[in-house]
Amino acid sequence: MKKIIAILSALALTLALCSCDKKKSDSEPPETEEVTTEAVTEEDDEPAYRELTDEDFSRIEMKLNTLDSPPPVELNCTDLSGVDFGKRMSPCKAEDVRDDYVSRTYSDDPEIQAQIEAKLKKICETPSEGKISEIAVLGDKFYFGVNYDDVDSLHDSALFRFDPVTLEYEEINSRSGLDIGGCYFGLTAIGDKLYFHDNHNEAFDSYVYSIAPETGEITEFAHVDFSINHIYGDGDRMGVFGLKQREGENGYESLRKFYNAKTGAELTQDEYEDMAQYTEEEVMHMSYCDGEPCVISGGYDNESGTYSPVTIKTQYYTLNTDFKQYSTINVWKDRVCIITNEGLAYGGSETRLYTYDLKKMERTMVKLNGFNSWSDKAGDGFFLTSNNSNWGKEEYRLYYYMPDIGTAFLLETSEGMYNTQIIGTNNYIFVMKPLEHADQYFYTGNIWSIPEKMYWFDKSE
Repeated sequence: MKKIIAILSALALTLALCSCDKKKSDSEPPETEEVTTEAVTEEDDEPAYRELTDEDFSRIEMKLNTLDSPPPVELNCTDLSGVDFGKRMSPCKAEDVRDDYVSRTYSDDPEIQAQIEAKLKKICETPSEGKISEIAVLGDKFYFGVNYDDVDSLHDSALFRFDPVTLEYEEINSRSGLDIGGCYFGLTAIGDKLYFHDNHNEAFDSYVYSIAPETGEITEFAHVDFSINHIYGDGDRMGVFGLKQREGENGYESLRKFYNAKTGAELTQDEYEDMAQYTEEEVMHMSYCDGEPCVISGGYDNESGTYSPVTIKTQYYTLNTDFKQYSTINVWKDRVCIITNEGLAYGGSETRLYTYDLKKMERTMVKLNGFNSWSDKAGDGFFLTSNNSNWGKEEYRLYYYMPDIGTAFLLETSEGMYNTQIIGTNNYIFVMKPLEHADQYFYTGNIWSIPEKMYWFDKSE
């Protein structure tokens, strides 16, 4: 595939420590007493491996602290609102093929149908602005899969390398054509390369490709006879997970293969046995503790429709909990944070955060009412979001929560951003501002977001 390398102008953007100087609305959790921000001293000796249960921890109920000041950590913020990936015309908009690719609504009313056709014609004659669809981090660079297909979201894309310090970015690869099956689906870093998968139009026929991060050169890595859902990397090994329809039966079966990411050779059972302990569900929700996979089992089982107690197993400990459901789990060497959304009477819900402190042997609980149950680990804490209605206006907030001091620090507040996306990866988090989807007749692809801000930690932290 021909490479297209275009060095774009560096953005005149501000890179600085994030600060917030905003007032809280009445719907925000109340601020309580001042908190201490002294760092916890790490023990020099490695702790002995422990088997723990809920009964080993004293239980404490606490009130959540929230502050409008910046968190006392080296959390950096980059304004991405000026990022411009240019415009391109996807090949599926061509007049002789658009009927095969453009989803449309039909109306029995001739006047409305004429409006629909006019809007369709305008969409197909207008180049699409590039929008970030996939994000990966390799070394100290970001890699953005940028989608230019606002009709079918599959047939025109490019890969950009971005430097979060200098704010320079350049296109290192481009993929365009009716035979292209997606915008760098599942873009991920494994070892020293990037990988993505492409599900072709043929039933259950998929490919994995590798990308050289410096040149953008694409090489076919593996071909499988099932539809790929997820690629998972463990050091220099790769797991490919997917589905295939059962022959002569209704339903699908889960399939997976394992490879040496350096050589491309398929691994033997002995070589991937420890990787194969993870189900696809566990891989998709994998947590890490000091860089090592953390196995989280239990909770709700989709196949059986049953619940079982949640267990967290790291290289330092196994924690057997009483919980049978959870929203997110964040894990550290000496701390586990579990966010649950627990149903109440009359169809309501209550979001709660449980923190297991393995040094103090305490399990604290704080209510997160008004917060979403999503969280994303970064550094020694994690990000939280909330959506609140304030006098008829939808207000979106982003917080950084530090479990060692039990405090959520408000990073930013925005109005009218109900569908704001948060994408977190490797100590980086992206705030993706939604585009207004003004067209009521067409669903034009999956790329409704533009980059707004990026919060990130240095790798050394």
